[in-house]
Amino acid sequence: YLNGINVNNIKTNGNPKFTAPNGGDFSGKNNFLKEAFNVDISNISKRTQEISLENEFEKELEKEFENSKPVVRKSRLDKLNPDKTSKLNRVKMTDTEIIKSWIDEGQSVLLRGPSGIGKTERIKKLYPDLIYIKLTNNMFPEKVVGSMNLQTGQSIPPDYAKHAIMSCATEDEKKLIKENIQNLYDLSDTIYERSKNSDKKVVIMLDELLNVKPAVQSLVYTLVLNKIVETGKGLKLPANTVVVATGNQKKYSNVAEDLAEPLEKRFDHILDMQPKVGEWLSEYAIPNKIHPSVIGYIFSKYRENRKSEDIDDMGYFYEEPEIGEKQIDENGCRGRTNDPRGWVSISNTLYAFEEDLKNGKFIGKDVENMLRVTINSKLRIEWAEEFIDFYNHPVISVEEVVSNSYSKADLPRDINEKFACLSGLLGADEKQVGACRDFIKKYCDPEYLSVYDIYWVGNDENRMLKLSELKELETLDDNENDTQLAW
Repeated sequence: YLNGINVNNIKTNGNPKFTAPNGGDFSGKNNFLKEAFNVDISNISKRTQEISLENEFEKELEKEFENSKPVVRKSRLDKLNPDKTSKLNRVKMTDTEIIKSWIDEGQSVLLRGPSGIGKTERIKKLYPDLIYIKLTNNMFPEKVVGSMNLQTGQSIPPDYAKHAIMSCATEDEKKLIKENIQNLYDLSDTIYERSKNSDKKVVIMLDELLNVKPAVQSLVYTLVLNKIVETGKGLKLPANTVVVATGNQKKYSNVAEDLAEPLEKRFDHILDMQPKVGEWLSEYAIPNKIHPSVIGYIFSKYRENRKSEDIDDMGYFYEEPEIGEKQIDENGCRGRTNDPRGWVSISNTLYAFEEDLKNGKFIGKDVENMLRVTINSKLRIEWAEEFIDFYNHPVISVEEVVSNSYSKADLPRDINEKFACLSGLLGADEKQVGACRDFIKKYCDPEYLSVYDIYWVGNDENRMLKLSELKELETLDDNENDTQLAW
């Protein structure tokens, strides 16, 4: 019917319920589609052709996609970063690395966080020549902003400003300044301009900025903002000067003060720091030769907690102050909390205790009880008992390893004993270290050997050379064994 079939004989052609008033002739003005839908047939035909072309185009794209590599869209970072390391193999930068990157770019930094986690120490380690200013509520303002001689009208710069400018001055300029301090003001602009192109950073550390009253905080406003000391006409510090400040948030200190908003906004970066076990071990404890038992204990707990950096899981290393306050001892005294600074104190105590033992100071005395009392004075009892047990694990001596005079019963059996064994072998000299490394490699995991190597070498160049020789010999032995297996 719709296709113009002659339906005169409706009984044998089509549905008898429908009729064709025009006798099945749908040409011209009687065209069924025009009458029924008011659609231009030519437009339908044109769109049909367009759809057909689109389908063909899509098929071509699909075919091209199938025959080529998937198209990967690069992000802005991917385009800018020349690093070819797989993203899965990239490691997160430590807080110390991030802080150093900011300072090296000349950007001011405010570090906030609890006491004892190394805010100040890590900056001192990164920049040993930094200019340190400890802020206190009773300090004289002239220590920060300088003063003026009322009789002569001469400006007197604060010591840290003189130090900063002298560190960037030429020898001739230093001589002039030493002859007359007023030359410091005349030369400061010249030194400022020249130091713009210097890669070396003059770091000024404002320690305890958040623990002083707003009146003291306000003294450093222009120092942070413009690197200018407000004395006399104003003293420009070198352009490569970087201001770093530290302090505790209120939750960690009863004397902490809020930083005035205008001053807070003048810092390029504010980093709220948390204690991190891994960073402390690698960046502080091992390089600074913290007692091996402290390193071993902390590292074993760190591994046991699956390298957790969650404060809730690291009570052995650090506890929030309020947690310790809830732990009341048998005498009704507030419990002690653990923090990195406390572990450094324990390390110092152990070194001193062991030295006294070697010198026979405690002959006839119950030294185990003395050690227990000593550690209990520093740690809450549950941590103290666990640490003492770890410290007192049976360990194989260096001499026993070198002479091969140990039995199977002496071998370390669990993670604690392995770390205790590792710490006991750190006293090896350069002739003994090869045997100790072989022992650790055989009876502990490779990870323990890596820790041992780092700690044993420290910053000793001779030991670095010795370790390189040992590793080179190991590589030759491995290659020789591979060759024999191949044959």
